[in-house]
Amino acid sequence: LPSDAQASEGSVSAQVYGSSGQPANVSVAAMGAGAFRVTYVPTEAGENIVLARVQGAHVDTSPCVVPVTAGEVQISSCTMEGEGVTEAHSSRSNKFTIVARDAYGNKLNHPGLEWQCSVTGGNGEGNGSTVVVDNGDGTYDVTYTVPRLPASVATVCLTATSV
Repeated sequence: LPSDAQASEGSVSAQVYGSSGQPANVSVAAMGAGAFRVTYVPTEAGENIVLARVQGAHVDTSPCVVPVTAGEVQISSCTMEGEGVTEAHSSRSNKFTIVARDAYGNKLNHPGLEWQCSVTGGNGEGNGSTVVVDNGDGTYDVTYTVPRLPASVATVCLTATSV
C-alpha cells in the first residue's frame, strides 16, 4: 500500500480465478506497516486471474494474469486412453495413450517420464511385447502385442508405481 494509505485486514480483499473461472481459496493476512500477504494454492493450469482491492478499489496492478503450469506427475491422476485400453487383438499391434497428469488432473505438457509397460497373454501364459514412445507433450503412446487372447493383465508403471 502507499505510505499514506491506511487499511485494516478487513478492508483488503483478494480473489483468484482459475483458467476455467473457478474461484480458488485465498487468504489475506496483515504483515504490518501497510503490507499484506495474499496466499492461494492454484489447482488449474493456465492463466489465473488475481484481483486485489483495498476498500473496494483495485490496487495498481489488479487485475493481473498469473500463468500456472501443471505440477509434478501424480500417478493416481494419470489416464490411459484409446481402443487398446478396453480391447486387444492377438498377433497384431494394439495401442493406447498414457496422459500424464498432476494431483489436480492438469495435463503435463513436457516430456521425460520413464514408463514401463507389460502385457500378459491369456491365462497368464507368455508376455506380449510393448513399446512406449514419448510424444514430447506429456502423452506417451504405448503399442503392444499379445501372444494369446484374452489379454488378461496389462500393467503400466512409472518408476515402479502402477497406474
